[in-house]
Amino acid sequence: MKQFFNIVRPLKKVLGFKGASPQEKTEAFSETDRFKACGVFMTTTAYKVVTEYNLDYGYYRSAEPFFVVKTEKELLKAIKDALEASWYVGACINLSTKDYLKRLKERSFKHLYHNSTSCFIRLKGNRLEITKYELHPSGHYLQENLDKVNLLIDEVGWDGALQVILNILNQENDSKSR
Repeated sequence: MKQFFNIVRPLKKVLGFKGASPQEKTEAFSETDRFKACGVFMTTTAYKVVTEYNLDYGYYRSAEPFFVVKTEKELLKAIKDALEASWYVGACINLSTKDYLKRLKERSFKHLYHNSTSCFIRLKGNRLEITKYELHPSGHYLQENLDKVNLLIDEVGWDGALQVILNILNQENDSKSR
């Protein structure tokens, strides 16, 4: 029986089955498959940037650092800092919902979702993908908008990318206008 587990444990790590730690899952796929990522919420008073850690291809976990900033210049720095931090999955720790909301200076997710517009940003190499998120008609969670914007940072620069992000955030959610 011991020999069986000596074979299964390494297979779990390679194949990414449940039971492997987030660190082991991340190490199982190459760096070329990994994205740097963050989420951005725009409220009436601030921009809120959440670092997203790519634990496995297509799976992200929100964790520190969080940024709450007031100006567009601070927003650009916060986005860059969050994207850079997201590469270091070892820094990813589980936060309780209470701690998560406290860091974002929010009282509930429902309040955040109803009073903000948001987008998810992924950076792979020099390709930036921006996906708008909208409030689901039920009002309980955010859903991905199918329209995505892809930019090459080398072509538009970070200032151009920031303008695209701000344009997306300034669009009114379809579900809010219902």
